[in-house]
Amino acid sequence: REPTDQLLSHLRMVRRLSDSQNKKFWHTYSTDVQDISLSLNGLNFSKPLHIAKWLEDCPAPGKVLFHNCQTRYFLRNPNELFLNELHADEALLTLSRFDVIGALKHIEEFGENVAQRMGWSVLKKIEKKNVSPKIDKPFENSKKLRKALEPFVYLDQEIYKKACNQFFGSQNI
Repeated sequence: REPTDQLLSHLRMVRRLSDSQNKKFWHTYSTDVQDISLSLNGLNFSKPLHIAKWLEDCPAPGKVLFHNCQTRYFLRNPNELFLNELHADEALLTLSRFDVIGALKHIEEFGENVAQRMGWSVLKKIEKKNVSPKIDKPFENSKKLRKALEPFVYLDQEIYKKACNQFFGSQNI
């Protein structure tokens, strides 16, 4: 998924954990995640600089959860607090070992590729559906918000572009 879109979705999802309708699942999350959710609940999502400031100042578990989280998927130690270009190199090396990878933008192509490799018959069309409520949706396309979030997804952007190029022949995101 495009890294900024994923970060926003992830922030909203963790924020919603402390909503009253989610209380029955509350106990299944660590106290770190509970604390982060409560903190996010007090955040004004209509103010891009408030979100960026929160991400900058959030506690260590929040940094691990939100800072360049897609890059972390490909690391031996995803819990390092601060990531840099060496981590991006490690993530790209890990990524190079994959034969196929999915990206939301190319989900049909991914499904066809997997089916072909596995010798399966043609798959049903894969439905792209976000089942989460679209809270704070108007701010997702704000250029100001995207700019404010760049420091928290800059490695993810690099990995995403290279993955799209490697697996889909395009850096078009």
